Amino acid sequence: MALKLEVNDEVLLPEIMGALARNGCLTSKITPNVCRVVYPRAEDAREAWLEVEFFIRAWQVHHPHVETHLSF
Repeated sequence: MALKLEVNDEVLLPEIMGALARNGCLTSKITPNVCRVVYPRAEDAREAWLEVEFFIRAWQVHHPHVETHLSF
C-alpha cells in the first residue's frame, strides 16, 4: 500500500525520506514537498499507516516546526 507524505518545508523532504528509508520504507519524490512511501513489511494498509505515522512522529521530535500530512 502506497502512502503520500506532504511536508510544509520542502528543504527537509530529503531528510525525512532518508529517515523513513532507514526504518525500512521505500520512498520516491513526487513533487518538491511530496513523496510516496511504501512500508513493505506491513501486512495491510492499516499497519502501513500506523508504522509510517510512528516513524514520522519520531522524526518530528527533532523537527517540531515541520508540519506533515499523510494520506492514501
